Amino acid sequence: MSEVISEIVRLVRTQDCFLVVSHMNPDGDALGSSLGLAMALEALGKTVALYNQGPVPRLYRFLPGVDRIKDELPEQTAFQATFVLDCSTSERVGESFVKFRNKGSIVVVDHHPPRQALEGLQLIRTEAAATAELVYEIAMHAWAESAPRCGHSPLRRPYD
Repeated sequence: MSEVISEIVRLVRTQDCFLVVSHMNPDGDALGSSLGLAMALEALGKTVALYNQGPVPRLYRFLPGVDRIKDELPEQTAFQATFVLDCSTSERVGESFVKFRNKGSIVVVDHHPPRQALEGLQLIRTEAAATAELVYEIAMHAWAESAPRCGHSPLRRPYD
């Protein structure tokens, strides 16, 4: 396990309230990564909110859980950490996110070459096919570290 993933897993284990965001006009990788990470964190007993500035494109509205992605940030919630997925700059996440104060620690997970990346932990691997690949790696390491407590994989389907 890389040092960055170890740090991310440590953050996941020690914090309880997370915000997951992706870029404006999200594509399948951004949405799938967001939903997958949210499910993995919730399987570990974490509280998760999903945000994207603007509506989910019609093409992706069939995805399970997509209705959980809100286009307004919950101003009253102070998040302990925010995962920024499939982009590394706050401008791509949107103006509301830039102004939002309750982000907590920032974790950037992306497979695109960085441009003025956000401050915080950064898992950026341009050789990855998709951000979802990196989210899967984080989830599996976090679950492996927590398996005795939660007893099931965060990515296990209910019918497995």
